[in-house]
Amino acid sequence: MPFLENRNKINTIYFFDTSNVKKYDKFINYGVAMQVTAKVTIQNSTYEAWYDFFLSYADRRGEFVQNEQVEKISLNEAKVSFEITDLGGLTELSASKDIIEKEAEMGVTTEIV
Repeated sequence: MPFLENRNKINTIYFFDTSNVKKYDKFINYGVAMQVTAKVTIQNSTYEAWYDFFLSYADRRGEFVQNEQVEKISLNEAKVSFEITDLGGLTELSASKDIIEKEAEMGVTTEIV
C-alpha cells in the first residue's frame, strides 16, 4: 500500500557544529595555504599601470601570500594565482585605505575564479 509507505518515512534533522568553522581559521593562520585564482579587471587604466601599483605593495602582501603568479590576459585584465597563508592579514591589507583608493581610481574589480 503506497499510502502506508509514505507514512512510515523517518525525517532526519542534521545539526551543524559551528565550533568546527573556527578550526579552519586556525589552519589558515598557521600556514596551511589556500590556493586562489583571481581575475582582475582594470576599467580606468592599463594592465601596466595596475601591475606597477600591485608591485608597490608586494612586500606587505608577501607576509600573507606565497607562490604568487601574475599573468597578463589583455590590456585591461590580469589573472593572479597565489596561496593564502594568513587570511586575516590579507583581508586587513586589502581593506587598507591606500589600496582601496588606488583601486577605485583605476576602476579595479577582482573576481575569484
